Amino acid sequence: MHPSSATRAALRQFSLKPIDQDQSAQMAKQLRIPARALVTWLMLCLTVGGSAISRAAAQPNPPPPDAGFHVATIQDQAPPAVADEAPSIWIYQLQRSIAEASLGEHEAERLCALYQGNNWEPLFIDPGFQLTPDGRYFLDRLSSLTSEGFDSGRFPRSRLNDQLKNLDTVRTANPAIVAGRPPAPRYIMQAAAATTVTDSAWSDQDEATREPLHWAAAQVDLTLLTLLARWVEDMNPFEPFEGLKSIGRFPSLADFLDSLKPRDQRYGAIEQALGRYLHLATTDPLPPIQSAGAIRPGATGRMVERIQNRLHLEGYYAGPVNGRFDPATRAALKDFQEHHLLPADGVVGERTRAWLNAPFADKAKLIAASMRTMRQSEARRQTRFLRINVPEYTLEYYKDGQLFDKRRIVVGRSSGRRVRYGSVWVGENHTPTISSSIQRVIINPRWYVPERIRLELTGRIAADPSYLSEHGFVSMQSAYSFGGSRIYQEPGRHNPLGKVKFEFPNRYGVYLHDTTEKHLFQRARRDFSHGCIRVEQATDLAQMLLRDDQNPALAKVPGYLAGTSQRFIELVTPLPIVVEYAPVTVSPEGRLIFIGDPYGRLIDSHGRGFPL
Repeated sequence: MHPSSATRAALRQFSLKPIDQDQSAQMAKQLRIPARALVTWLMLCLTVGGSAISRAAAQPNPPPPDAGFHVATIQDQAPPAVADEAPSIWIYQLQRSIAEASLGEHEAERLCALYQGNNWEPLFIDPGFQLTPDGRYFLDRLSSLTSEGFDSGRFPRSRLNDQLKNLDTVRTANPAIVAGRPPAPRYIMQAAAATTVTDSAWSDQDEATREPLHWAAAQVDLTLLTLLARWVEDMNPFEPFEGLKSIGRFPSLADFLDSLKPRDQRYGAIEQALGRYLHLATTDPLPPIQSAGAIRPGATGRMVERIQNRLHLEGYYAGPVNGRFDPATRAALKDFQEHHLLPADGVVGERTRAWLNAPFADKAKLIAASMRTMRQSEARRQTRFLRINVPEYTLEYYKDGQLFDKRRIVVGRSSGRRVRYGSVWVGENHTPTISSSIQRVIINPRWYVPERIRLELTGRIAADPSYLSEHGFVSMQSAYSFGGSRIYQEPGRHNPLGKVKFEFPNRYGVYLHDTTEKHLFQRARRDFSHGCIRVEQATDLAQMLLRDDQNPALAKVPGYLAGTSQRFIELVTPLPIVVEYAPVTVSPEGRLIFIGDPYGRLIDSHGRGFPL
């Protein structure tokens, strides 16, 4: 393509012979692009632009696009009589903007492919060099990132605002060009096929007037497309490019963006709650609820008024704010406690008071964090899987995309030092987030004791030299780093893994298992392990999964459980398991449940961990 005489001269001089560093700098200067962008620009010309122009020349009258999202729509009319080279300035400026943008090579290639697949039509610029309705709509959505649970830092607006201002300035200064030279591919393609107009019809003087307008428009269009690609990636990170390519199947950009949301009904309820709490965060802050001890039914006074007011604002209490802790107030408080996973005793104790005093902005952050977790969940790609939400202390089993079974779990303790796994820092006892697949079920599993737990046993062993043998521990030939022999524990009543273990590959050495401490499942807060996950009624779960796996070993399981020998059962079809960390969820009735942040991964507005 030849968008200018300077470009033509540069390409004639340099493109057909090797060039050194000085020549490349000279060529970049003539092309009016930075030297660092020269190679990228030339590659775009060769790999993308050339094929686009070739197709354009081969199809002088392209058919109108299918109904669907497309931004630039030109009325069927004869284009102005111009040179074959002139209209290619739009493609040239768009490719130039890609070359100069701070994009990775992979990202640049994908954006080029998107433009090429759209016949190099602008996505957000209309024939008058203004934003299309969809462009304006997306700009509005970019202004409401917080209400959609996005990290606004991923979508910087200052550069886009400057580009929009520049486009408006250049467009206003060139009304004649705007009226007669739309940057639309139909015009480009038809003009590219014209052979009756000489090269001189498109003068360098005319180009000097038009070039800033096309350049400004190309920058805006590319920036919006880059932000749209980022939006798609954040909304559904598994196949963002494929998702973006599907944009043409939707009647509007609004429909396309809505299609990216998780289909889980809980997402819609959480999204609505985010808007409500963001609105509450704009109101005057509430005075804190303070008390030296618990506040119980029958109490009166200013603190009870504050409790009633807070319960009213969050939708739990509809009675009068009269300062009397009456039965209606107690019922509302119990409802509040149930939806914050607190003991529903109707008493304002320390943990209940912490949640009542939690700023609305901080609760909005918890909601937004859960929305991001749902968007990025590997569970979105599965129909049959196990999902574990660590802060909720629950395991869910889904079949055909529907919740089939739910049971309590015990997860890793919140206490302990932080350790590094690759580039990730986690608490040494924290249950990590994982996406994997259960490949094997072990009946009567041995417990191979990790080194740090072996060190914890040192005191017991010192106090009772027979402790290891009496509890079924066996020494191995290999050694721990501190020098002692590695040990494992035989199946039996002392083995903390209980009767069943579920194995899935992961770098943390974490697994799902039965337990001998079944009383812990009755606790409201259940973080007691060293990182592995204990599940209630594990033997029942194992048989359920094997039944759905149509596993031939299912019939043997009762006999295996009656014995003490370790038995291995490979799943016919590995079962996906997703371990996540979502501090907010939704009840079956569609009501919001604040779980909290037991591991302190989120920070409130005062730099502290959220209520537990």
